Amino acid sequence: MTIRQKLLLWYTGVLATSGCALALALYMFTAHQMRREIEKFLLDECNEWARYCRSTAPNLSEAERTIRQELEAKRYFPLMLRLYDPAKKEDLLFVGPASWREVFPKEFAFKDPGENRIFSTQPVGRHGYGLRLLTMPLDSDTYPGLVLQGGVYMRRLELRLKRLQVFLGISLVMGIGFALAGGRFLAARSLQPIDDIVSELDRIETDNLSARLTVSETHDEVRRLRTGINRMLHRVEDSFRRIRRFTADAAHELRAPLASLHCRLEVALNKKRSTDEYSTTISDALAEAEALTRTVNDLLLLTRMDAQAHHPVFCRVALKGLLDELQEIFGVAAAEKGLRVSVAGEDDCVAHGNQGLLRKLFGNLIDNAIRYTPPGGSVTVTIAKERDACAVRVTDTGIGIPRELQDKIFERFVRVDESRPRKDGGAGLGLNICRSIVDLHKGAITVRSETGRGSTFEVRLPSA
Repeated sequence: MTIRQKLLLWYTGVLATSGCALALALYMFTAHQMRREIEKFLLDECNEWARYCRSTAPNLSEAERTIRQELEAKRYFPLMLRLYDPAKKEDLLFVGPASWREVFPKEFAFKDPGENRIFSTQPVGRHGYGLRLLTMPLDSDTYPGLVLQGGVYMRRLELRLKRLQVFLGISLVMGIGFALAGGRFLAARSLQPIDDIVSELDRIETDNLSARLTVSETHDEVRRLRTGINRMLHRVEDSFRRIRRFTADAAHELRAPLASLHCRLEVALNKKRSTDEYSTTISDALAEAEALTRTVNDLLLLTRMDAQAHHPVFCRVALKGLLDELQEIFGVAAAEKGLRVSVAGEDDCVAHGNQGLLRKLFGNLIDNAIRYTPPGGSVTVTIAKERDACAVRVTDTGIGIPRELQDKIFERFVRVDESRPRKDGGAGLGLNICRSIVDLHKGAITVRSETGRGSTFEVRLPSA
């Protein structure tokens, strides 16, 4: 079921329910008021004739003659009157159709000694319209024990109520018809902005992601929806731009080592060579393959982080012990290059993170520092505890980073020294991986550098 159909059903259902409730309330109120008017009419007539009987006492025959003349006159609601003696069980006076005499009850009792009237309804005929009766004592002083009863046949009242039912039913059916038409119109008008948005979105393709929805000046929900969709389109466009750039850069970075590997192997196969030459070619090819493997692994890790498919387990990580292990691992390569790697700082600095990812983070920073520091230099790692964070600084005396590259150094495939071979300088993914790992740990990474004087990378991680 579409939203348009649901809105139509809701509009019609609400209006139909409201109409039924209103019609029922109107009918019940009208019926109640009409019955109250009948009872008031009965009470007024019986009181009037009771006073007349008291005034003509004890001559009831004269009272009967006057009552008959009065009541036999044409009335919309004819009144029947009966004067009854319960002791003798006989009618002293009855004005009305003779066949109705038996309808009037002969057995009745007042519930309360102070009660002076009883209203009741007696069914009459096959239609059962009913006779509304009022029973009251005539006068305990002048006519002790006598009871006066007045009755009104309810046929005309019931016919009126039936006509009212028909009128309300027809009005209700017509109202539901108008509700359907109005609901359809309102549903179409309400959803027209959505149709316009869909039409505009259908015109946006991958080659024109810069297009945006038009935003009206009205401050309503549709404006908020269009604004939200435009923000989403901006994020989508930015993601597509980064994906395209990443794809192009990855293809460029992978093409060069693959071409070099292909060329080496092709040259080696052109003619028969010595064992040493084959060994050298295979060693170079292996180095290129290892560089390609590192690049592909780094790309895979970045892709998983971007897709939020990497869910590492966090625990308490002692940074001093972790960095001491990295010093031993990279110390050999640093010594071969004539560099000195040192780790200093507080032993009780414990971070909340994943040990494997933190090992890769600081390993990349130390490896970069060693790569870009000339022989005779040094790489210093310091650890400090600052309030609720652990700060790790990796400082080198290397070539430094140009000021124009410091804002881009954490982007993918950005390298400080483009002249260095990729197997020596990397593919430019290490610092981007570092930033992704730091973001995953809800930390921060910054760099301070001067060309020719070295760089300092500072990582701040939440402490455990």
